[in-house]
Amino acid sequence: MTHADKTLMRQYEDIYCGRKINVEAHIASGNDDSDPRSVRIYLCFDSETSKIVISHIGKHLDNYSTKKL
Repeated sequence: MTHADKTLMRQYEDIYCGRKINVEAHIASGNDDSDPRSVRIYLCFDSETSKIVISHIGKHLDNYSTKKL
């Protein structure tokens, strides 16, 4: 359902080297945003530069489930 919502999906897009990248992939530690130790790192692998690009470090980005809260 998140993919069907263009507003939500914009959070998972970034610009790197002048190109739009998708940063849906993430690594998580913890699952409770109220816990200060809980963190997510959103990233993508850029095949043109062979680099891992980190777009966001922090709380969980919104998705279909969190939008309903």
